[in-house]
Amino acid sequence: ARDNGIKAIVDPMCGSGTTLVEAILENHSATGIDMNPLSVFISETKCAILNVSASVIEAEYRKLRSSLLSAKPLKNISKLKYFKTLPEKDQKYLLGWFAREVLFDLDQLMVAIYRVKNIDTRNLFLVSLSNIIRRVSWQKVDDLRVRKEVLENVEIDTVKEFLLEAERSVKLTLAFVHQNDGREIGQHKILQGNSRDVLKQILDENNKFDAIVTSPPYATALPYLDTDRLSLSYLGLLAREDYKDADSHMIGNREISASTRKAMREEYMKSKGTLPSSIVRLIDKIDRLNLNADVGFRRKNLSALLGKYFFDMKKMFALMHLVLKPGGHIFMVVGGNHTIAGGHPVDINTIDLLVDLARAAGFKLSDKIDMEMLVNRNVHKKNATKTESILWLTRLPS
Repeated sequence: ARDNGIKAIVDPMCGSGTTLVEAILENHSATGIDMNPLSVFISETKCAILNVSASVIEAEYRKLRSSLLSAKPLKNISKLKYFKTLPEKDQKYLLGWFAREVLFDLDQLMVAIYRVKNIDTRNLFLVSLSNIIRRVSWQKVDDLRVRKEVLENVEIDTVKEFLLEAERSVKLTLAFVHQNDGREIGQHKILQGNSRDVLKQILDENNKFDAIVTSPPYATALPYLDTDRLSLSYLGLLAREDYKDADSHMIGNREISASTRKAMREEYMKSKGTLPSSIVRLIDKIDRLNLNADVGFRRKNLSALLGKYFFDMKKMFALMHLVLKPGGHIFMVVGGNHTIAGGHPVDINTIDLLVDLARAAGFKLSDKIDMEMLVNRNVHKKNATKTESILWLTRLPS
């Protein structure tokens, strides 16, 4: 049921915007923050499309579908109108990940999508295109990392894949639009950037929130930007030359050099006294087990990366305490993961460790609701445990 009082909700790690959509459908004010430009684009699209009438969405889809089915296929790479607008480095990179015929089809799709008059509906179709990018590339299907598998003599019907995805997106969107039945929805604002920096900016503007609803990244378990790298490049959302810098600022990132690992370890040794003892024990255990073991560079990086992750989350809890109104709440979906250190299995109990950080930052744990992880999500989380928890944290008085 709808609440008569409009609440201010923020998701500082908003991902694809599920929290924001649910908040504005309840006529609340929603602010989302994310570093991933694709996540920001998807979140903005999902929120904005709710203000478009069902008749406009349906009409634009029918027109686009008709245009694509009647178009003659491209056969000359010099005719790629959209592709040639991308930076040269991105063009070179993408040429190594797609068959020429697929690039021809993708170009026709982009040209047709940009003819769609309603901007919010056009963006919905761009999100649909993004959803098929990996499937029609030479990306290994079951690998979240960008790893190539060139399949010769395999025909890919890119237009068919897109139309099926666009139809699915349209049907899902129309279900939300019809369910809302013309009722007023809340205002939304999506901000791209480092959530630690953006929350400071929000604080400087004296904005306070009633609740934070979010799901932070797993601790070093998933290659977040890598998963979207092809879409980011093809849609022109993040240039190849800017990728490494963006990844280095992500919470839970996994890609660091040996020199960066050394610097991060020095920072950890200098500042580990500011972390809860439970976190220090875990990191020191992993560091000790891997120190003299014959392990690869990813395992050697793990203790330094875990240190960075928990220092980042420590900053996040401090900022969330500042931007919440007194008595405000955090609802946080958290999952654990595990690793092998020096040949020994080690659980990374992120759920309890983040509770320890939250308590140190001035929150109390009001409840912890354990839930079974959805199967379709678990498929993509090989390092994850089988459960997630919803942490209900309440801001204590300063």
